[in-house]
Amino acid sequence: MITNVERNETLRYITERRCAGGGYCHYRLDEPNAADTFYALDTLRFLDALSPDRATEDFLHGMQHPDGGYATLYAGAFVLRSLALVGSDPALDPQPWLCAMHPVPQSDRRPVESHSAFERTCTHLTLCRILGIRTDGPLRDAVLRHLHAHHHADGGFGHPQSTLIETAHALAILGMLGQPPDRYGTGRFLLQREHPMFGYLTHPRATPAFLEHVAAGVECAVLTGRPPGYPEGCRTFVRKCRNANGGYTRSIFGGISTLENTWLAIRAITRIRQAEPQGEYAHERN
Repeated sequence: MITNVERNETLRYITERRCAGGGYCHYRLDEPNAADTFYALDTLRFLDALSPDRATEDFLHGMQHPDGGYATLYAGAFVLRSLALVGSDPALDPQPWLCAMHPVPQSDRRPVESHSAFERTCTHLTLCRILGIRTDGPLRDAVLRHLHAHHHADGGFGHPQSTLIETAHALAILGMLGQPPDRYGTGRFLLQREHPMFGYLTHPRATPAFLEHVAAGVECAVLTGRPPGYPEGCRTFVRKCRNANGGYTRSIFGGISTLENTWLAIRAITRIRQAEPQGEYAHERN
């Protein structure tokens, strides 16, 4: 649960990062960007505080190129997901732009800052769902081959080995393609990553945890319908990542709050409640 004090302080943290002309920027300059804007808006949604914001809507519309596309797949995803949150459509049809890109990477090589071999695919399919583009036929087959090629004996997904973040992306993709997750043994993989103090670890015994790994573990639990083994461990860890300004950092040892980490934290807390049986904590390990 998020207390009223925590909620109000987080709302203040987000409000202070809204730019004068619309949009959001986590370092509080008048330099809005699509990513921070999505993280802010979606966190407001989780906190039941999302309200109309015409200036931010105009900022988002201004990021679309004259041909209907965006600078990158990820920039377009943040914009289109944000517009969906505020109930607005893009000014121009982005379907030709999206359909010109293949959802499956042509190589296993990816930027060093990437945490997932499936991020591009998951982002692409998310936009297909938002825009009402069908994902059956050859596209679906190519995506499933990509996932199966990186499914491991431990039940997880990833390259070169299973990770929580990549498994969360893989489960989200399977869900969007209408594939049941239980056939992949993911519950076995999650059990190996559970930890009583931190909730989830990216690798067994690799302590301490980081926020993105705990959030991915919670997401896997939700997507598989398997309650987190240590929901209170998850909650306690997330709360320890909270800074005095109401924002969240990725580590219990401190650091700068960001809108992305604040989104991960609030989303994880919300999803824990969705994943566990209402009012029950019997599944807590002893």
